[in-house]
Amino acid sequence: MGNYTMVDNVYNEMILQKALKDRTLVFNEDVDTQSIYKLAYYMDKIKKIDDMNNTPKKDRKIIIEISSGGGSCVSGFFICGKIEKFQKDYGYTIITRINEIGASMAFLMFIMGDIREMYKYSEVMFHQPLSAYFDYEKMQDTEDRLKNITVSWNRFKKICSERTKMTDEQMELCKREKRDWWMDAEEALALNVATKII
Repeated sequence: MGNYTMVDNVYNEMILQKALKDRTLVFNEDVDTQSIYKLAYYMDKIKKIDDMNNTPKKDRKIIIEISSGGGSCVSGFFICGKIEKFQKDYGYTIITRINEIGASMAFLMFIMGDIREMYKYSEVMFHQPLSAYFDYEKMQDTEDRLKNITVSWNRFKKICSERTKMTDEQMELCKREKRDWWMDAEEALALNVATKII
């Protein structure tokens, strides 16, 4: 017999029902092109249904439940921009919720919410962008990569500064010490990373 992958119909039904019935999008994957486009697809689907039903702005909300260790900066910045567009241009209230962890780019996705909820024992993590290049390259290539990752770092810090009480000094110290800044729900609430513990 050939290899096959089991399909978890209960899980797939739960994802679909939560999205279309409860306005809740489950994001429990790495931040990459495929996972982000699935999330964007469901956001657009909800908006299309709202437009067809003439849903008033006060009822236009989307909940994004996050359990992710992060991933691609490019993919993450795209979905952050998409969330911001829904808030500013379409009048949506976006509620982000950490179920397990929200680390790295998933941290940034989390703080994009108008309302940011964490369970009592959930965690989030902030750190500087990572580079995964392990090959020989010319000096100019290295300089170009450094320039690109610096742009990502400054964008990351700007979003954090605008949406939380995290200071530039704290973020730069985190970078200099080359450490991951893990926060429990209480610390996240104190820094306005989270706005509510549930």
